[in-house]
Amino acid sequence: MSSGEASSSGKAQAVKIFISLEHACGYYPDRVAQNLVLDPIAEGQKGLYDAAITRGFRRGGGHIYRPHCAQCSACVASRIDLLKFKPSRAQRRCLKRNADLRVERRPAVLTEEYFALYQRYLAGRHVGGGMDEPSAEDFSRFLLTKWSQTEFIEFRLHERLLGVAVTDVT
Repeated sequence: MSSGEASSSGKAQAVKIFISLEHACGYYPDRVAQNLVLDPIAEGQKGLYDAAITRGFRRGGGHIYRPHCAQCSACVASRIDLLKFKPSRAQRRCLKRNADLRVERRPAVLTEEYFALYQRYLAGRHVGGGMDEPSAEDFSRFLLTKWSQTEFIEFRLHERLLGVAVTDVT
């Protein structure tokens, strides 16, 4: 991939893409995974991310990566163009059933409540995956970055926090 579309100078610049070593899959216990990773020290990470996201890449902390597993393609990035989105009949019914939920955009910052939810998520979803005892620094390193406009979208039932969508605005 070239960062030409992301370059403010108008010049195309080659960006190194690395492939990770195989590691345990975070979703299927009997599988291994690999990722393609854009050079984390390349200039213009924000522009690179904006271009890479259209090609199925995502972000973990300051790393821009895409699953690249030889025998599996189950990890599929979901991107929604909000200006073109029209809910289906089933989605409208779901929205009506969940009318008691409060959904709000919030700044992407570490709070005790968010961190507790993050810990519960890791304990329930990624047991034995190397993130078993996360610290506040792990939360910040994985969910936040200086070069991306990130927001948290909270889902609450009454005052109880049910979920947070970590959302990068591109």
